[in-house]
Formats: sequence, structure tokens, C-alpha cells
Amino acid sequence: MPATEQDHTSLTYFQRLPKVELHLHLEGAIPLPSLWRLIEKYGGDPDVPTIDVLRSRFRYRSFAHFLETWVWKNQFLREYEDFSFIAAVPSAPGVAGVRVREVMSLGPGPRTGAPPPEGVDVGYPLLLLGR
Repeated sequence: MPATEQDHTSLTYFQRLPKVELHLHLEGAIPLPSLWRLIEKYGGDPDVPTIDVLRSRFRYRSFAHFLETWVWKNQFLREYEDFSFIAAVPSAPGVAGVRVREVMSLGPGPRTGAPPPEGVDVGYPLLLLGR
């Protein structure tokens, strides 16, 4: 039976359609266990003694708290290997069978002003293919 125009405009039609993440910030998709490993790698943080406390840190109270947490989290991405590590682990639950291309430009920026990790050529974006 052919679909009608009404079939394509109903909310349930759109709810049934497959979904895909088209834009993903690699630094924002780090699974908590992977971030915990990076925190441990760099000596820990006395304000975050357990992974449960880490999890609670990502319950944002305001936009300012979100920005503060984002900058705090990024301090544990210091070396090229850290970016390779987070790119190699599965991100948040995705859509089966879909390859995600994550693009990340490394370089000084307005977020932190910090230089890129040693050995990274900032003239080119780092392209990482998802699993």
C-alpha cells in the first residue's frame, strides 16, 4: 500500500526513522572509563577521587558549569597518544553499522589558548575514522 503525505508528516513516522550522529566532537564523546584512565595517567585530581564523583561532575548545573567542566576535562588530553586513545574506544552508544567520521582540528584556540600536543602538525585537521 503506498504511503500517503500524512504518513510522512506524523510524529511517529519521524520517530521510526533510523538516526545517525552527523557531527561529533571527539573530546565531548569520551566514555567515562576512558576519561578516568586519562585522569589516572596524569596523577589524578584530588577533587575527583572516584569514577562516581567523575560521573556526577558531568551533571551540569548551568552553562557556565558546562564550560568549566569542558575546560577541566580537556586538561587530560595532553599528548597525541591521548587523542589516539580516545579515538580508539567506542563512543557513546551509536547506530549499528554506521561509520562515523570525526574531524578534530588541533591548535591554539579560544577555549584554552593552550598549544597543541607535541608532534601534532596544526596545519591540517586530524581525521579519525570511527569503528
